[in-house]
Amino acid sequence: MLYLPELLNQHRLFQHLNGLSKETAAFGDLKDAILNRGTDAILRMERIRSLNNNVLNEFGLFADQMNLQDDKVVFSSVSMGALLSEISPLLSTIRVLQNTTLGLISVWESTSLPQSMNDFMKKKDSHSISAEVKNLIEVYWEKSGKFAKFYRDIDQHDFVTSEVTSRYFVMHEPEAITYVELPDFQEVTKRSKFTYADGTNALEFLDDACFEVHELIEGISKNYGADPSPITPSTRLTQLGDLTPYRPRTLATMFEQNVENVDGKTTLNLGAIRIDQLEDGRLECAKMLLDEEKIARINEGLAGRSGTADD
Repeated sequence: MLYLPELLNQHRLFQHLNGLSKETAAFGDLKDAILNRGTDAILRMERIRSLNNNVLNEFGLFADQMNLQDDKVVFSSVSMGALLSEISPLLSTIRVLQNTTLGLISVWESTSLPQSMNDFMKKKDSHSISAEVKNLIEVYWEKSGKFAKFYRDIDQHDFVTSEVTSRYFVMHEPEAITYVELPDFQEVTKRSKFTYADGTNALEFLDDACFEVHELIEGISKNYGADPSPITPSTRLTQLGDLTPYRPRTLATMFEQNVENVDGKTTLNLGAIRIDQLEDGRLECAKMLLDEEKIARINEGLAGRSGTADD
């Protein structure tokens, strides 16, 4: 999994976490893991929002031909199916973020903690960590964390029909919204006694759940004294394993793309950085640029797409 600095910085996400530093490999790995999963969460939420718009547009095309007597109708489409398929992995990502956060605390405070936030909460008074951090976890868990665990467990352990994605509608009163109905929270899960009195919409819940776990991580980082810091691009070379025998070669490439708007003119900037190994084993970074011929080909391709769209 790969975290995307531009995306995270654009939304001002995990800036305090990025400012937190401890010179151990374990801490660096845990921090990277949170950034990776955080990137996964924001990408999935962006896809859900885009698919949600598609669903509502599709519904709106034929709404005037429906006999809409109830406040909601079951609605099926490719867009709805794609939207539902994002819910399960996003719940898992939120759960992983919960548990990875405990690992980060464990390494920072040099103490042993359970691998699960749920297990931590069962015996929270027996764990010796900062009182402020413990309070942040308790508040988060009661407000959001335990609900995310509840829905993730339903999704992961109900192998016949997932109650997380089995009730999908478009609700058209008082306004059109995509409505994926979740069961009411239970302290002890009993699927035979699911109720739906609270009217929890998965789309709204996931949006809030992503926000709350991010706020927990940032709050903990602030408590540990971190100042906000923009996330910079990086790449992992450890996945290559043993780099011997040394020889001149390219080990990794980082592609860069950004769009700038200056004086009303939109410019697409493309480039890349390569990491080379030298004959003596040292590493060297070099910036790669596009020549005029390649730029001309790119512009021709963009012009061709524009012409096709206009036709």
